Amino acid sequence: MKLFHGSEIVEQPRSLVKGELTQNNLYLLLPGKVMAVSQMYARNHNVSVLDAMHKVYASNMYKELEQESTKRWHEGP
Repeated sequence: MKLFHGSEIVEQPRSLVKGELTQNNLYLLLPGKVMAVSQMYARNHNVSVLDAMHKVYASNMYKELEQESTKRWHEGP
């Protein structure tokens, strides 16, 4: 199966089709996680979602989230 990623079409990793999450396909899950955390942060701190997204992407939490080996993607929203 082919997916649109950025400005190019890429072949979907076979491991995702099987239900495995790997470092190679983790990028498919991250935008939804970042949006959910950003919305919660924005609501709790009275900032815009865009400002919250900047905070999330600059955080140590995101650095851990983007590493599949930490399994942080499994926690939270």
